[in-house]
Amino acid sequence: MKKMLNVTVCLLIVVSAIVYAKIDNKPFNAGNLSGILKTKNDAKVSETNGWIVFTGMGPKDQVQITSAANVKGIIMDGGKMLKQKGTVNGNIDNIIIAEQVPDITNPNNIVTTLTGNDKLTIKLKGINVGTVLAENMKMVLVNDISGAIAGCTSLKGVKIMTQDGGIVGTETERVLVGSYDYAIAGGAETNIAVTTIIKMVKAKKGKIEYVDASNAQAAKPGKTKWKAKLLPTGNVLVESPGNWGSKNVNFAPAP
Repeated sequence: MKKMLNVTVCLLIVVSAIVYAKIDNKPFNAGNLSGILKTKNDAKVSETNGWIVFTGMGPKDQVQITSAANVKGIIMDGGKMLKQKGTVNGNIDNIIIAEQVPDITNPNNIVTTLTGNDKLTIKLKGINVGTVLAENMKMVLVNDISGAIAGCTSLKGVKIMTQDGGIVGTETERVLVGSYDYAIAGGAETNIAVTTIIKMVKAKKGKIEYVDASNAQAAKPGKTKWKAKLLPTGNVLVESPGNWGSKNVNFAPAP
């Protein structure tokens, strides 16, 4: 009888521990961003100068977005996933995975604060995004990329995809892959490289053109592919065109 009682007590302790560690769903409405913060780590969300900042993110925590109307930026100090919940259309200027809000007086400070992991996934197929920066990430799927995307140290590489839009810059303002431009008010833009190993780049329904990927690296040189649905007018600058495969993408050697 005593042994059975001891077993029952142990089971109750285990069940209590499981309940205690359950996911906490925290609805939020900060700035122009609404959604649910799913956390086991008691993560927090706040707004700073138009930026929506998520801190204390655990390795399995998620941010689910239900509304994003012209959001200046999101900063997360970790987590496993940033995704939309249901049908969401909108715009987010910047998504930065960093340990702290970067020091805007020093562009290089952004690189030193970047974080992330090889399981980090961003799935916002209805949202147009300007810039995505991290130290490491597994996959990015957004509707359109118009500024820059960088950050993957995993040898497997990151998958970069767009849904209805594409990765399209202009002759004078290329989209950056593997680096980003940063300018302090009144100063010149500085191009800062970020280690970015690529597994695949794909525009499901759009174009890839007027891109500078001269700092990006192929996970499998000669085999890693860029694919687009539509034929381009502009090219993609890379360090060595022979390192990449392509479908409807024109590579050119970076000057």
